[in-house]
Amino acid sequence: MGICNERHTLHLQMPSNGIKDEYTDRDYLALLPLHLQNLRPSMKTLLIGDIGSTSADWALIQKGEIHHFTTGGFNPTANDKSVGLGMVETIEKSLPEHSIDAIHYYGTGVNGPEAIERVRACFREMSGSISVFVGSDILGAARSLFGEEVDEGVVAILGTGSNVCQFRQGEIIGRGVNLGYLLADEGSGISIGRRLLKAYYYEQLPPDLHRTLKTVIPPPEQLVPQLYAHPAPNRFIASFARHAIENRDHASIKTLVATEFQEFIHSHLLRYKSLHKIHFVGSIAFYFCDSLRDQLRAAGLTLGTVVRRPIEGLAKYHQKSQHHGR
Repeated sequence: MGICNERHTLHLQMPSNGIKDEYTDRDYLALLPLHLQNLRPSMKTLLIGDIGSTSADWALIQKGEIHHFTTGGFNPTANDKSVGLGMVETIEKSLPEHSIDAIHYYGTGVNGPEAIERVRACFREMSGSISVFVGSDILGAARSLFGEEVDEGVVAILGTGSNVCQFRQGEIIGRGVNLGYLLADEGSGISIGRRLLKAYYYEQLPPDLHRTLKTVIPPPEQLVPQLYAHPAPNRFIASFARHAIENRDHASIKTLVATEFQEFIHSHLLRYKSLHKIHFVGSIAFYFCDSLRDQLRAAGLTLGTVVRRPIEGLAKYHQKSQHHGR
């Protein structure tokens, strides 16, 4: 297999005095006059976020150290503002002693000025004068995987939702139409969760799989009211995709997921056939990468890099940009 490699999070501990020597040649530094030893570049404290509808991964970059933590997700297009405010409240509780200079937010549902303003409105609740950059999750995926080092390529997201873009040197130069979870999100956790629920309730699954799912899926008279009352219905539907992941070796689940991937490829990826290789981020792409590879091959495409969570690559991208003064 080999290509579905998860980038594991590295949790670093701050020294007790909060100071980290950023110089690699300490002996040479000690020989300098004291006033020259103190001439170090001013490094801002950055908070980097990769925000999905279900969960959000964060990286705090401070004095050369990277600290990781997780909160609930937020989709400014699909969710109530209370969901975003809850996310911000969790951030403040996770970082009680840190002063943040800038936030770089890469999130799902960031599809225009109104969505950007909804995100910024949530962060206005945080104290202090903080610069907030708000970009799409697909821009974050491209920067995480390749930064500015690749001339041109295609990156797709298959997580709670789905998305795809063509990028060049870390910037988006073309993207498909994103119709959201009510009309589209083919191949995503939402679509797989929806398809699985319908197949279960309509009794279209084999008896053995139906019995397995009966222990974890509530009867429709319980589920439907929960769905319509939920503050984030897209997240609620996508939560059932985990049962497809848990049973991914079952033939019926393989067929269900393959059908979703076929729809995603034919709706969004065939236009990029000249670029041949498609790179992915997201839990659905990661856990079903064998099926994804097969469906791409059948369409004349090749599976590139697959990363479950892009936050580590995003943190490195912004660390590098900060060192270069950008």
